[in-house]
Amino acid sequence: MPRALFAAVLLVAVATARSAAAGPLWQDTVYGGGPDGQANAVVADGVRACAGGFVATRTSVLGLLRCYDARTGSVLWEDRPGANGDDYEVGRFAADGDRLFATALVVRPASGFDWVVRAHDVRTGELLWEDARDGVGTDEPAALATAGGRVFVTGAAAGPDANTRYVVRAYDAASGALLWQDLSGPVGPADVGFEVAASSGLVFAAGRIGQALHVAAYAQEDGRIVWTYDEEPGFPHVSGLVTANGRLFLAAIAERDLLLRALDPPTGRVLWKDREAAPRSGRGFHPIFDVGLAAEAGLAVVGRRHWDGTAAILARDAATGAPVWRDDDPRVTLGLQIGAGRVFGASGAGELLARAFALDTGRPAWSGTSDPEGSALALARSGSPVFVAGVAGPKAGTFHVAAFDASARAGLRPIVPRGGRLPTKP
Repeated sequence: MPRALFAAVLLVAVATARSAAAGPLWQDTVYGGGPDGQANAVVADGVRACAGGFVATRTSVLGLLRCYDARTGSVLWEDRPGANGDDYEVGRFAADGDRLFATALVVRPASGFDWVVRAHDVRTGELLWEDARDGVGTDEPAALATAGGRVFVTGAAAGPDANTRYVVRAYDAASGALLWQDLSGPVGPADVGFEVAASSGLVFAAGRIGQALHVAAYAQEDGRIVWTYDEEPGFPHVSGLVTANGRLFLAAIAERDLLLRALDPPTGRVLWKDREAAPRSGRGFHPIFDVGLAAEAGLAVVGRRHWDGTAAILARDAATGAPVWRDDDPRVTLGLQIGAGRVFGASGAGELLARAFALDTGRPAWSGTSDPEGSALALARSGSPVFVAGVAGPKAGTFHVAAFDASARAGLRPIVPRGGRLPTKP
């Protein structure tokens, strides 16, 4: 397993037992001695919770992937790729059985942004395979999904004259062999794939080609294009793509607005759509960010935040798009997930917080304790435990993972540091 040596690492790991019903709760903070760091992704399977991101030392930026015992927070294994003058950041995860797949963005002084996709044995951390594309320009994986023994990744590939191309690649999940790819364009200077999802023998990718929102459905087996959908809402950025209830749901930011689309997965036909304009004040429009999307149990739920500090979560009927409920002060909009009759979300920038709402009414159902110096960037569930990945204070940036008991009315108790500056394992 690749490992790198930190100049110094501050490791704070806490396990607090609230009660027999609540179970043990824990959190882990890693500080590398540099000015930045964060956890970008988290997945959980009932046995383990794994998080990935980066930490900065005084001389470099290192990737960090840690897998924990889901119950106690004990570190089972970790991987720290990077060093040699490169900046390395673990981006997104997908899990399938005993394999954990990760995307990474690597910035190399000689070649720019490089595409990296890796597969680990989730039990031991062993690196099973890696696809590293060291081209000239920008090669960046953005999202991944697994289905049918394959891994599907979309992102940007280097094109001519510093432009980028929209790309979708399919790998054999066991060997990492490239099975097929769709490499389109470039049409504009910043063509890119943003999100990918897989279901019922198809893989769906959404991105931007030129000024257009581009969605394509491919046969998982050979990459044959089944259908494409294109519209020009104004330089879109896709923030969510999920399949549920016989629908393909898409959320995207376009100019100042939030787009929500429901498509028919076999044909790409638009079943319903919505466009919500950003709020406006005397100083102009407030851009939208921290968009989350989830769909299940007959509902499509989208969350969004604006630069003026306002936020909202809106649930719509999955079949018709009709509004069902709305919360204009949710405090959470990212990492939306549906389960156990509730909608769970993470706060994004500004505080480290996870909350849940009743799926049928939107009424607040649970909240973890807030850390106003942190940020919650990703969320995963496995039964009642909720795992949040992000940033914790008071440092400028620290890799942080927290476990909450979603069956309790509150989450973590205040941090009680245990340990101190620890040497990195060789």
